[in-house]
Amino acid sequence: MGWTINQRAVLLVSVAVLFAVSFLALEIQPADACYGPSITSDIDKTQILLNQTVTVTGKVCPAAENKTVRIAYTRPDYTYIEQYILTDPVTGNFSATMRSSFFTALSCARSLPA
Repeated sequence: MGWTINQRAVLLVSVAVLFAVSFLALEIQPADACYGPSITSDIDKTQILLNQTVTVTGKVCPAAENKTVRIAYTRPDYTYIEQYILTDPVTGNFSATMRSSFFTALSCARSLPA
């Protein structure tokens, strides 16, 4: 029992479509979940002791060249220390570390300078 011409045509078209879909799947980049200007961040500790370090990491969206993030570490007397961190131009990621010898309590704010 052989294959009819219609069955062969359907098989060939199916194989061609599978190859095309697999090729296109390799070429399509995943969507970036950036829905407008935003900044997200995370602090690695909720409580620190004197002379420990705290690291703030995050992402700025959309990523761009020369984008700076300002991180403010606030002391209990409401004075603060600022760090200006340059973000990665491709991913928008940033990371900053501060030693707690400069403060006895921590409050952290982040913003994009205007």
